[in-house]
Amino acid sequence: MKPSERYVFAEFVAKDEVAVVVPTGARIDFEVQTVSSHRKDTAHLTVYNLKPESRAKIGRDAIEMNLYAGYIDPPPLLFHGIITDTPTYRDEAFTGWLVEVFAEDTKSSAQTEVITRSYDSGTLLTQVFKDLAAAGGLGSDVTAVTGRLTHPLPLTGPPAKMLRAATKLYGYRYQIKNGTAIVVGENDPISTVSVPVISGETGMKGVPTSRLERKKVKVTAVSRLNSNLRAGSLCSIETTATIGGRKAPIPPKGIYLIESADFVCDPNTFRTTVTGVPYET
Repeated sequence: MKPSERYVFAEFVAKDEVAVVVPTGARIDFEVQTVSSHRKDTAHLTVYNLKPESRAKIGRDAIEMNLYAGYIDPPPLLFHGIITDTPTYRDEAFTGWLVEVFAEDTKSSAQTEVITRSYDSGTLLTQVFKDLAAAGGLGSDVTAVTGRLTHPLPLTGPPAKMLRAATKLYGYRYQIKNGTAIVVGENDPISTVSVPVISGETGMKGVPTSRLERKKVKVTAVSRLNSNLRAGSLCSIETTATIGGRKAPIPPKGIYLIESADFVCDPNTFRTTVTGVPYET
């Protein structure tokens, strides 16, 4: 495998089975946008030169989509979502057919459904976190969690909000990645990836001059496509110590909370763009 070789494939899932697999080697262009808020993560794929029966199955039968992309074979899962539209038409040169696939990961039940739970003192934290994640339709990874509740814990509200409150109370935090709530220590990054900065925004005139102003900084960075750079997780960004000849209180390799992560693939591009804010431990 060459270090720069890219691998991309997609699965289109019908009610009870995988209806169509578009393998590595076929042309798949995509743009995936993920955000750390309750707003929808979205994916837009363009698949070229499928057989007529495959185009028909995607348009008629497919309900969900799995997109895999990376530099290893097989590549990691980048996006899982519900298909919302599948227009099919000839390309501009009328030399072949293409299918556009629009999909979204709504996060809806975890954010909007209201639940009531009550846990006794002594209940394992792993049980509490798993239960709250499941109530929101999420899987869970609690391998980093230890301990028990030290007092009764009554909760009412959306599962995502209740899970956030419960994890924070006991020194943890979580990130939703491809339908799974991953729980780690509040100061532990789920994945730390060093990426170069291409631009920075402060939201103010000039350069931040104090620790308080530093919190307002937003940094945008671009790297090779990397599925570990997820909205809601942490990354290490190599920043410059000066802007316009003035020093800024921004660590040269600071930890940033990723607010959004966009993934793009076309014949000339295979990259991730992240926007983050300083993460205060």
